[in-house]
Amino acid sequence: MNIQDEISNTTIRYKKADSKTKLINERIKEVVIEKSTSDNPTHEEIKLLISSDGSIDLGVEVEEFGEINLIKELPEHHPILFCPFPLIGGNDFPFPVVLNSESFIPKEERDGIWLANTVEGQVNREIFENAVELFEPLAKQISDVGLKNTFLLLDTLKDSPQVPDMDKTWFEEKIQNPIKSFILNIPLVDNPVKGRISILTENTRVMFPSNPKEDIREEMWDLMNEIMSPLLPPKKEVHSWYNVLWEKCPKMSLKHLSKFISSKGDVHTLSQHFFGNDEGKTMIWLNKLVSLISKEQEALLREAGTVILPNQFGQFKDKDELYLDDDTIDEELKDIHALTAKFKNGITDWRTELLDKRIYLELPLNKTRTIEDISLLIVENIKGLLHNDQPPNELQDLFSKLLNWLNENPYKRKEYFKGLKTDTLLYKTANEAKLKQFTELLRKDREGEISVEDLANLDPSKVAMLNDPNLELKLRLGEQALKEIQKEKEEFEFKKQTGDLFEKLFQQIINTDNRFDIQKVDGEQDFIVTRLMDSKEFYIEMKSIKPEEHKIQMTHKQAKKAYQFPTNYFLCFVPNNGSQIDDMYFKNYARFDGSIGKKLTDKITKALAFESSENGVTVEFEDAFLQQYRKYRYKFLIEKRILEQETFETFKNRIAT
Repeated sequence: MNIQDEISNTTIRYKKADSKTKLINERIKEVVIEKSTSDNPTHEEIKLLISSDGSIDLGVEVEEFGEINLIKELPEHHPILFCPFPLIGGNDFPFPVVLNSESFIPKEERDGIWLANTVEGQVNREIFENAVELFEPLAKQISDVGLKNTFLLLDTLKDSPQVPDMDKTWFEEKIQNPIKSFILNIPLVDNPVKGRISILTENTRVMFPSNPKEDIREEMWDLMNEIMSPLLPPKKEVHSWYNVLWEKCPKMSLKHLSKFISSKGDVHTLSQHFFGNDEGKTMIWLNKLVSLISKEQEALLREAGTVILPNQFGQFKDKDELYLDDDTIDEELKDIHALTAKFKNGITDWRTELLDKRIYLELPLNKTRTIEDISLLIVENIKGLLHNDQPPNELQDLFSKLLNWLNENPYKRKEYFKGLKTDTLLYKTANEAKLKQFTELLRKDREGEISVEDLANLDPSKVAMLNDPNLELKLRLGEQALKEIQKEKEEFEFKKQTGDLFEKLFQQIINTDNRFDIQKVDGEQDFIVTRLMDSKEFYIEMKSIKPEEHKIQMTHKQAKKAYQFPTNYFLCFVPNNGSQIDDMYFKNYARFDGSIGKKLTDKITKALAFESSENGVTVEFEDAFLQQYRKYRYKFLIEKRILEQETFETFKNRIAT
């Protein structure tokens, strides 16, 4: 066949290459058309895959793309119907593949075919109905040979026909619905795990991410791929499948996905099913899903059947049921509050109402719970329980847990538990009878009134204690030591509050510089900063100080590490002057000393000599009581005035070269 192009004054020749035509089976054949032009005799091959019964042909063009063969998408407004010439007016006819039949009765204008309930229309309708029977073997052949772009076989099936004079009901029931029925059961979806699968099988169905927004569909695919990869289309085809699927296809909307996850009930079950019991990995995944739903369809977090927010026991809850944990509430305090439910009505474990801290979600300010909130409840409830003159063992255990926490957290005790006296708790946790007995024996012993009968009632350890002539001295030393420890703890709490924030800011700022890698560590330094160009390591110890402080403390282990690495160890000190602390504050006020190891050389040398054994002589504390302090437990006090005052930028430039 020749076509004359009057615009370019060339002739386009199409010729069927019979030698290259392959008959695959009684209905399917592969046809090659050679295309050439008058100004270029080189042949271009056009490959067609055709399903035919002799009078009707259904076909697709096969395009080679490297080693991949795919169904070539027809250009927009390309003719779909041929008789055998193209019916130009039928360009947008809603049919997925090209349909050719010399038996078609075209309209006089040859811009389409008759499909109304007339004699001509009935002839054309019958051709269409017969064409449906040719569609299925064509689709199966495409599946068998692995042609890509298979979603094109479903193109237009969701569209309602907009053709004048055509019976829409006939077209849907006789043409579209039969094709939909078999096309879903032919393997046409290239799953990354299982290979080519059908949209519907007896036991499973492909899950197509469904959302009007392309970026949301891609995020959904990423999430779904972690839990149902054998049921997904390839990510690169997500949007193409979305565009051709009709309502009853197995699409996975955000609501369907939320409902599916919510049905697991809790994090533990979700982790068992999909993440190999790795709860950390489960929470990372769940947090991504919550973030997506929160920004795109937030109401799902409240709807029955789609709740996926885990409380601190891992149970999925409604958003309106939950409160944020501001991370100031120690787990011990949650335990203590929960234990009071055994003795008072109307108390629930707060963890049932607190959102898991690994889930990031914005809630109103009145939906946040703090240490101040829980301390008020604990104080109120414990005060009532302290009225019990003879508390049972379980209640004594509760008092003891609270007392231990208060002693270990003196700063928080002063701030949030002002209305609770620790001596009352101590009195209620002690065995009153034995306490009075021993106090009386101690008085008698010091006044010389103790009897043999009294001593017979004591176990040997208590007799030895009474016989110790230095008992009162040791008690006083113990009180003094406890005061020192208490003071240290209070100082530690203050510095830890700002120190933790400074450490966080330092790590964030260093992370923005691609010349370095930073690692938070425990031990003789807070951070190890690695210069990436040569893997050299620098050790950073960070100190939070009060503006009026003139001395900075370093533990003996920190000082020894600085001495060991005199050019790699930096002492960073940052004052807390009451301003708002942010990264700009840190950059302006942080100071660094990179020669602290050299400054400590003489002192460390003497300390090491003191600690070491020499000629069989070692150092040991005189009294067993003092040995409660760890061996060689001391600190170095360094005058701030002798420290270098390098700025943050100077420090970075120094370690960068």
